[in-house]
Amino acid sequence: MTTTGEGLFFQQQWEYALQVDPMVITITGWNEFSVGAQSNLGEGQVMAGTYHVNFSDPQYDRHYIDLFNTEFSRDIEPINGFFNDNYYYQMASYIRKFKGTAAVPRAEGGRDIDLSAPYEEQWADVGPLFCDTVGDIAHRDSPSLENVYRYVNTTGRNDIVSVKVSKENGYTAFLITCAEELVYGAEGVAGRAGIDFKELEDGALQTFVNASEGDVSEAGSNWMNLLIDSDQNADTGWEGYDYILNRSRDGKTVSVERFLYNSWEFERVGQAEYVIDGENLVIRVADSLVGLEGRDQFDFKAADNSVADGDVLKFMTLGDAAPDNRFNFRYIKQSGGSGGHGEGVSAAVFKGIGICAGILILAGLCVVAVKACVAKRKK
Repeated sequence: MTTTGEGLFFQQQWEYALQVDPMVITITGWNEFSVGAQSNLGEGQVMAGTYHVNFSDPQYDRHYIDLFNTEFSRDIEPINGFFNDNYYYQMASYIRKFKGTAAVPRAEGGRDIDLSAPYEEQWADVGPLFCDTVGDIAHRDSPSLENVYRYVNTTGRNDIVSVKVSKENGYTAFLITCAEELVYGAEGVAGRAGIDFKELEDGALQTFVNASEGDVSEAGSNWMNLLIDSDQNADTGWEGYDYILNRSRDGKTVSVERFLYNSWEFERVGQAEYVIDGENLVIRVADSLVGLEGRDQFDFKAADNSVADGDVLKFMTLGDAAPDNRFNFRYIKQSGGSGGHGEGVSAAVFKGIGICAGILILAGLCVVAVKACVAKRKK
C-alpha cells in the first residue's frame, strides 16, 4: 500500500469522532517505537517509512505491527528525522477543535517604550503576558534503546520565561524575560555521542559570561533571536517568518534582517535598539523595518542557542524557544488591523489555546497519520 503521508486516515477518524461528539476521545497511540515490539519478525521490512528491520543490529532488530507505514502508523511523538513532528501538530489541531479554545487575548496598556528610562513602570500595565515553559533547558545525557549510544544535549542556556509586546507610535518593543540573568557562551553539544559529534576534550566547553557585564557582540548569531511573521502567511519567508532580529549586535543596536527566497538566507534592512538588564532583554524596532506599519496583529517567537542553520526542527531540540517547537505567539492589538497585507490569519495556522494570557499558534503545519479511538457517549 502506498504511503501517502497526508494524514487521511487520522483525519477520517477525527472527523467521525467530532460528528459523534462523545464526552471523551481516547488517543491510544504515542510512542510506538518502545511499546509492542516483537522480535524475530519481518526481516528487511520498513517500519513506518523509517528503518529496515535488521536482526543483526540491536537498534533495528524489532518489528512493530502498529508501524505498518507512515499513513497507518500509531506513532505520534515527535521523532528526529523521518516524519519529524507532523503527527503531533495534526493531533494538536484536532484536540483544539474537540475541546475548544480560549478567546484570543487583545493587547492592552501599550505605550512607546523609552529604553533610556527605567523599564519596570513602563511595562507594568502592558499585556498580555506571553508565557513559555519554565525549566525546559535541562541538559540531557541518557542511554539509547539497547544502550547502543548516549543521547547528549547540553545546549540549554537562557531559559525564556515570558514575553511582552508594546506597539505604539510607529515602534514595536519586546520585553523578553528569562529565569535568571542573561548569559552567553557555552553553546554546548547535541546528538548521539560518538556518532553525531566528536567527544569534547576536557575544558573544551566555554564557560558562561554574564551578558550585562561581557561583550555580547561576541555572543554568536543564535543568541536571543527574535523572529517575526509580520504577514501571518506561512508561505512567505523562512518557515513563515519574515524577519529575524539580533543575529548580530553592538553595544546599542541589534541587526534586523529579512529572509530571502523563502529560505535561510538574509539581507540586512536596518537595526533596532536594545538594552539588557539582568534577566531581561528589551528590543525596540521601527514598524517600517519589519512590515508592521498599519498592521496591528502578527506572530512571533523568541529563541536562544537554537536554530542556526535553517533546520526548523531544532527549535524542538536545541537551546530554548518561546513558545516551544513550531508554535508561535500571536499579538493582536485592540484595533486588530491587518494593514491590508493579505487576509490576516493564514489558512496554515490555527488559533490556539491561551497560555498564561498569551496564545500559541501552530506554524507551518504539515499533517500525517495517527490513529484515534472514539469513546461513544452513553445513551
